[in-house]
Amino acid sequence: MYTLERLKKDLENLKPGDHLACIYRNKKEQLSAVVPFILLGLENNEKCIYIIDENTKEDVIEAFKKAADTEEYTNSHQLEFLTRKDAYL
Repeated sequence: MYTLERLKKDLENLKPGDHLACIYRNKKEQLSAVVPFILLGLENNEKCIYIIDENTKEDVIEAFKKAADTEEYTNSHQLEFLTRKDAYL
């Protein structure tokens, strides 16, 4: 599992021009990387948007709820969940 501490360390070591890719085998692995990444952005007062892909919106929101209370972020629109259609129109 990808932890917030590991993510912070990986991001601190990035230099301009570097790329970070998270490879996953299933939804659990995917969300274990995505959720800490988004939460770190929220902690840094950044606007975060999750574009719903093969996961359902309910599954993604549930994964966030397990990790942290995101209601404040969603109510303030600092964290938004969009469908692919919403994001590209």
